[in-house]
Amino acid sequence: ASVAGKLAMALHASDFLKEAAVCYRRAQVLDPKDFRWGYYLGVVQGTLGECDAAAGALREALRLNPDHLPAQLKLGGCLLASGKWQEAVQVYGGVLREHPDNAEAHYGLGRAQAARKDLARAVESFRKASEIFPNYGAAHYALAQAYKRLGEMDQAVEHLNLFQKAKTSAPDL
Repeated sequence: ASVAGKLAMALHASDFLKEAAVCYRRAQVLDPKDFRWGYYLGVVQGTLGECDAAAGALREALRLNPDHLPAQLKLGGCLLASGKWQEAVQVYGGVLREHPDNAEAHYGLGRAQAARKDLARAVESFRKASEIFPNYGAAHYALAQAYKRLGEMDQAVEHLNLFQKAKTSAPDL
């Protein structure tokens, strides 16, 4: 498992993602109790756009280490990408119960709420994310879009301008 995992990490670092996934899967089969292999497999599968498979791998990793924040956030993102908005709301809600000041979880929750057309709550979540991390470009962009959909153009323009100043800025985990 260790050899397969190390090979997977080298392939992953070199952007050979499909090959890395094969090796992470092999490492996971050989040592199913090692959290790393399921987590990294989920990360690679998510990057490849295989969100249903990634969600399964991340759930297995979280079964072994339920408090791993990056895995929880990755799972929420995969569920969003798969259109499983209610499940994403539950994952992000769980994160926020333990980490109420996590900007990424507020942003993810807002994305799930916006997808469900719950714009008032989405605005609240995006606003909280941008308050926690004022230069969170994606949160400002999402706020601008939500305000636009609500017909609140002045606030939409304000957050679009904030987005322009911090396009790629995001909080660290």
